[in-house]
This record gives sequence, C-alpha cells and structure tokens, in this order.
Amino acid sequence: MYFVDNNSGVTDMPPLAPSQGTQVKWFTEGDGRKGISHIGQDWLNIVQAELLAILTEGKVQPDKAKLNQLVTAIKAIIAANAYSRKNNLKEIADAGAEAQAAARRHLGLGGLSGKDSLAAADVGALEKSRNFDDVLDKPTARLNLDVYSKGEGDARYLRRDQNGADIPDKGTFINNLGLRETVNKA
Repeated sequence: MYFVDNNSGVTDMPPLAPSQGTQVKWFTEGDGRKGISHIGQDWLNIVQAELLAILTEGKVQPDKAKLNQLVTAIKAIIAANAYSRKNNLKEIADAGAEAQAAARRHLGLGGLSGKDSLAAADVGALEKSRNFDDVLDKPTARLNLDVYSKGEGDARYLRRDQNGADIPDKGTFINNLGLRETVNKA
C-alpha cells in the first residue's frame, strides 16, 4: 500500500463532494446505453484514506516496495485488540452458570475447572490428615501394596516369646538350618 507518488497529487485530501445516493453501485465497463464507470477523485481518495488508516492503526509505515502491508497491519490490529476488552470474558459471567459451563465444555475443560480449590474427594485421592483411614477396602489395598496388617504379620512370622514352639514343621526347620546331624547325635 502506498499513496499517490507523483507531482499530480496534493498534500491535503480535498473535501468530498456530497453523496449522490445511498444505493450500493458497482463498477461497469458500460452496457451500450451507459458509459463505463467513472470513479473520480472522491472514491479513490476514500479508498486510499481507508487503506492508510489500516496501516496507521497497525503501526505499519507505508512502503511502495512492500506488497503485504495490509495483511501485516490487519494481523497486528487483530493481535493488539484480541484481549483489549475491559472486562475480558465478562459477557460469559453475566450470561450465568449455564453459559459458563458451556464455555468450559467448548474449551475441553472438565468440571474441576470451575473450582477455586480441590478436595481429595474431587480427584479420587486420599486425605493426608486421615492417615489411610479413608481407604474403603483395606485388605485389597494391602495386597496391592504388598504389605501385611499387624495380625497378618504376627501370624506370618515366628514370635520370640514362643522360643520356636510356633514352628509348624520342626523337622524341616532343623534340616534347613543344617542341624540334622547334631540333633541325631543328641
């Protein structure tokens, strides 16, 4: 985008002539009854002023050698104004809970996105302060963790106060310790 770049132009835009109508009309090369469309200085100056306004708003300096200035300016304007609303997304808040839920759904956000804080139950977690008291199926949990309850541990291991009396198969125990010969000599 550029402007008139020869000595035939003037430095100030001439005043526009009064409008000759409000109906939209299009260019034509004539149809035999009517001559070709004459666009005149008003139309050209209006278009040039509009295009230069786009460049100015997009902070693009007109350059005769660049043919992508309008695209660059329009992209800059869109980027600069994308989040310029004073109360960004306020219209969704004003529309109510249903509109807010729909907006979260459209963004692919789950139900937790509307909460200011999360509780353990919100995400299927255990509460630290309950110290595993909130585990519903404790035997299955112990199996999954490969740990034993106190009762299971007591039953699984030999008790010191029994002094070997709780060994179920004493013969195998003696063999495993390599003491068979000693026991036989006794």
